[in-house]
Amino acid sequence: MPGLPLARFLNPVPRWLICPICNLVLDRPTLLCTSEHAVCESCIDNCPTTKKREVPKCPICTMVFNPDEVVKSVVLERQVGGLLSKCDYIDCPWIGPLHDVPQHIYHDCAHVPRACPHASQGCTFSAPTATVNLHLLINCPFAEIPCPRGGADCGGEGKGLYRRSEGYLHYPVCTMHRCSVPDCPTKGSFSMLSLHTPHCSKLHTSLQTAQDDLEQLKTDQARWLSMIGSATKKALLLAGAASEDRVQELEKMVEERDERIRELEELLGMDGALRGEETETSSPTPSLSPESGRKCFRRPKNPDEDEDAVVVDPFQALSGVYKWM
Repeated sequence: MPGLPLARFLNPVPRWLICPICNLVLDRPTLLCTSEHAVCESCIDNCPTTKKREVPKCPICTMVFNPDEVVKSVVLERQVGGLLSKCDYIDCPWIGPLHDVPQHIYHDCAHVPRACPHASQGCTFSAPTATVNLHLLINCPFAEIPCPRGGADCGGEGKGLYRRSEGYLHYPVCTMHRCSVPDCPTKGSFSMLSLHTPHCSKLHTSLQTAQDDLEQLKTDQARWLSMIGSATKKALLLAGAASEDRVQELEKMVEERDERIRELEELLGMDGALRGEETETSSPTPSLSPESGRKCFRRPKNPDEDEDAVVVDPFQALSGVYKWM
């Protein structure tokens, strides 16, 4: 086996670590001569030989050597082991010293082909570790998986664990089947739910219908309340307009009454003045009978006045006011 390829190392490799036979990095470097020239252990048989006796000789200094007396170089092997190297598997991103590669591949590398952990039970799958883990999670028929409905609480055999290939055996004994009706919390075995589900479905349908009817009633109620509010508002507006008209009518009547009272007060003032004049000119006091009162308040004739002039009777005027009020 020739030396190690240069492409696996991140940094340039010193020339004294390059095998002169294969021109690759020394693999198990071996010293050939007293000058300590080294080649790969597998390249010793490829060293040049002398023409006459065909004795191997050093490819660098041409000194003959005895293949049985060669010595491995621990110093060169440590130098090669300290070179930064990539993993043996191309897709692996690991980088580290060359002497750590075996440990990485054995313990950590996810790209090393591995057999399925259930190979002893009959699984023949083999792939890198990452793929094997995915195989166990999805495909392996021998992998134990938890009950998808209740896990360890499903109540079936094996405390909720069973082989993927035996799911059909676990299904009827699982006690964590859920009712298919929305919002129903009932759980139980498949046989129990076979009896429960039809009745529950009818109840759910009835409940949904009742909820729909309730929503429709709420909608109708809101619409009727809106209509009642509008009608009430219109009625109040009409009543307010009628009340305002009545108030205006009463105010007008009060104004007319006040105007009539002022007119009568003026007439009474005029009659009072006339009464004072007659009292001063007459000697006996007339009686207070209505007839005498009318005579008392009748003005004496003035030669200059027209005989057809109208004289106001205050008793008739007051009786008219009280009658109007």
